[in-house]
Amino acid sequence: MIMTTLDFLKAVLTWLQSDPSHAIVFASGIASLTPTPKPGTIYARLYQIIDVVALNFFHAKDTGVVPSEVAQQVAAILAQQNEPTVKEKQS
Repeated sequence: MIMTTLDFLKAVLTWLQSDPSHAIVFASGIASLTPTPKPGTIYARLYQIIDVVALNFFHAKDTGVVPSEVAQQVAAILAQQNEPTVKEKQS
């Protein structure tokens, strides 16, 4: 069975209603995955509400670190660790 968008939204609402702390988890996921909108827009106002629900107070999200750059650095480190050493290549 394929889940439609409406089925997905119903599942998310049921999940959120089952435990109020799920709202914090959901809002944190949305806040961490979306870029901060420009101030003064309707999206900025909505984003502020999401940040409050996600408990992002006092610039908790403002790290100055770009997640995609960190992911690339981690991938490069893992690739280096998985490369065989010179001794392993000679065997």
